[in-house]
This record gives sequence, C-alpha cells and structure tokens, in this order.
Amino acid sequence: MSPLPGDQRTNPIPFTNLVLAPSILGTHMLDYNWAMDDLLALVAAKEAALR
Repeated sequence: MSPLPGDQRTNPIPFTNLVLAPSILGTHMLDYNWAMDDLLALVAAKEAALR
C-alpha cells in the first residue's frame, strides 16, 4: 500500500527487499524480531535478579 499524498510518515520496513516482499513472505520474517527485544530484556532482568 502506497502512502497518500502529503503523508509525512516514513516506513522503517524495506518492502523492496526480496525477503520482505509481501508477495513472498510479507512481514513474517519480522515477527521474530519484533518480540526479540522484549525477550532479551526479560532474560536480562531475570539474570540480574539472580545476582
């Protein structure tokens, strides 16, 4: 979907990359990365609590 004229937002996802092309895998490759930061923060918090 293309932005409407005058839309100032930028798209951080490079859908022109073949791996991220909606016709191939869409954003499924990104699903893991979106949760990864939360998972890493949780592991770091649990590790810090053990010290």
